[in-house]
This record gives sequence, structure tokens and C-alpha cells, in this order.
Amino acid sequence: MHARLGRQLAAGVVGAATLVVGLSDPARAGLSGDGWVNNGSGDLGAVARVSNDGTGAGGGGSGGGRRGGGGSGSACQYVKLSDSEQQTALSMSQMGWADSPTGPGAYYRVICPGSATVVFVPQGAPPIDPAVVARQALDRANIPLPGMKLNPPAGTDQIVNLPTWLWVDNWAPVSASASAGPVTATVTASPVKVVWSMGDGGSTTCMNGGTRYDPTRPPEDQRPSCSYTYRRGSSRSTLGTFMVQATSVWQVKWAATGIDAAGDFGLVTRSSEVAVRVAEIQTVHG
Repeated sequence: MHARLGRQLAAGVVGAATLVVGLSDPARAGLSGDGWVNNGSGDLGAVARVSNDGTGAGGGGSGGGRRGGGGSGSACQYVKLSDSEQQTALSMSQMGWADSPTGPGAYYRVICPGSATVVFVPQGAPPIDPAVVARQALDRANIPLPGMKLNPPAGTDQIVNLPTWLWVDNWAPVSASASAGPVTATVTASPVKVVWSMGDGGSTTCMNGGTRYDPTRPPEDQRPSCSYTYRRGSSRSTLGTFMVQATSVWQVKWAATGIDAAGDFGLVTRSSEVAVRVAEIQTVHG
């Protein structure tokens, strides 16, 4: 009897491995969190494909916002298991190794880049949730870090009582789209402001990306739209510098086609920082 039970368990383990063979990171997941639908044909027929038209580039941390990156061609697909695999998945569920059936339905293999899982999909599953599809697009949206620019440049001294020009690159909307079945959701992130923390305890908020300083034009012909004036030098700080941080704030909205829906994900942020030295110029009286 023990030998027979051992053979059954071994067969079950082999069967479970077959369900996800060749794909890393097998894990259990529920349909409700993925937003797909059974279209009545026996297949889910929903493939999530993500495109991204953002051109900004950035590195480092996310500054409290969503992750950037991703690109066109990423996809997750649901594939219905064969009859024999359905039985294997059912056996696994009885041992607590797979989702348990919750009524009429079938098991599906969910294949994503770098991962796979097997889930049970109830018959007549709820329709595609466009907000879930939009969230997937946001996860892949390339919302850039602020490309910090200063004048005088960050590698040279800032001067006490002289305005420092501040501006950022990547001040333009970016968007990304994801599709599942007939539903396509497009997310658009629009920059709304930049909060500059200047390292000396002061800060300034600019409702634009700032004005680029043009070294080919006379200084008297130019005016910054975003600037900060230091009132003390950095020589007495711990490292002899001030750490300047720029945090760009983005308003993220989405709209769907294939279903009449739209929404607002609110604000996300991206941050960059750079160390600057602030010098005091002494006036010499004759």
C-alpha cells in the first residue's frame, strides 16, 4: 500500500512539473487579478501585449513611483490544458499544490516572459477589467527620471547670492498600451511639476521643466523660469557639498478601447540627485 501511494505521489509530482516544464518561477495566481475572460470558445483568447512609446531614458531608483522600463512585445498568454493535464491539475489541487475548482470551469497554463503558472478559470468568468489592463501598461511605462541640469553646471561651484538656473530633460508626456482580447488600454503620464530640494534645507517647486541656459546668448538676454538662490556656502556641511534632489511629478490617466472606460491613477514621482558645491565670493575693498 505504501509503495502504491509512493508511485501515485511520484506520478503527481512528475505531472505537475510537466505543466510548467521549461518555464521559471512557477507560482499560483488567481484570474481576478489578471483581468482575462473566457470567450466561450474553450480558450481564453486573451493575450496581454504591451507597447511603449516613451523616449525618456533614466537609471537608478524610482523615487516612489512605478517602475520604468519594459517595451513592445512583452506578453502573457492563457492556454487551456489538455484533458490529461486537467486530471493532473485536479490531483494536484487535492494535495494543495494547485488551485481548487470552484465549480464548472477548466485549468489554464498562464505563460509570461520568464514565468508560468496554472490557474483554474471558472466557466463564465467575469469580463476583462480594463483597469487591470491599464495597470499592466503602467507597470511597463517608461516614465523617465528627471535629467537634472544646472547653471552653473553641477561640476562647478554654485555661488552664494547668485541665482542657480534649474531645468530638467524629459519634460514631455509618455504613454504605453496593453491589450487583452478586444480591450486595449492606453496610459498617458504627463509631467506637472518638479520639486527641487537644494540640500541646504531650502526647496523650490517649479510648475514647468525650467528654461535651458543657452551659452551662445548674452546672459542679460536670458531669464530662468526655475531657479534657486543659495544664501550660504556648503563648506561647513559634512562633505563640503549640498545634495540636490529633483523630483518630477506625473499625472497618470488611462482610457480603453473595445470597452467604454477611462480612469485616473493619480500622481507618480521620479527622483534624481546630484552633489553640488556652493562657494562664497568675498569682496575685496581697496
